[in-house]
Amino acid sequence: ETVFPCNAETTLVKRSQSSSEGPRISSLAKQVDAFFAKTVDDTRIDVHQEGQILMRTILDAGTGWKCDVHPQPTIDDLFLSIETARERNLRLCHLAGHGTKQGFVWNASESATAAQHFEPAPIARKLGAISGANGPLHGVLLNACSTYEFGKLLIEHGVPFVVCWKTEVQDETARELSRHFYRAVVDQKKHAYSVKDYQNAFLEATDLMRASAYTKGFSKPLKSSLPT
Repeated sequence: ETVFPCNAETTLVKRSQSSSEGPRISSLAKQVDAFFAKTVDDTRIDVHQEGQILMRTILDAGTGWKCDVHPQPTIDDLFLSIETARERNLRLCHLAGHGTKQGFVWNASESATAAQHFEPAPIARKLGAISGANGPLHGVLLNACSTYEFGKLLIEHGVPFVVCWKTEVQDETARELSRHFYRAVVDQKKHAYSVKDYQNAFLEATDLMRASAYTKGFSKPLKSSLPT
């Protein structure tokens, strides 16, 4: 029910932009791409609940963050995310599912009926190529068991901020870390983020997890160590 003055004249003007000029990162919403890799018959983990929690947390009005959730991704979905990272202002990449010392488990095909291990080194190189001075990516969250070696590779290839797990981790614990961390990130409501800001969000999240465990806030006891 907006009324414009009767003598107003409105004209739409398309902003000129050279073909070589990419989108202005500072003007774009900060993007999180979340990948929840598991097969359709895998009942050991509930990554879809984690995805829903993550979406609700990030998409609160006025946070300046966006989130794309991939509920049954293949490795090609991750590579497409990396290829389009600059134009979408991808700041955080969230990988959840099954991790092993040999690598991360992705769906072998779009049908999500079989799983396939992928060595972490090629993925670390691709993510490092869009990180720090090379692109918009600030950090990667490896919210899966035994992802410490993967995390070290990401750091070696230039990813500024990484969260990973040295040990196996309960599904419920991983979800709680995700919820507390992203809430702490979006609550900062900053235009520019530094590694220290993410570190502060991580410390806030782990403090809340310790407090919740101490007060029996979890339905099951915390048996695994907190992430590194």
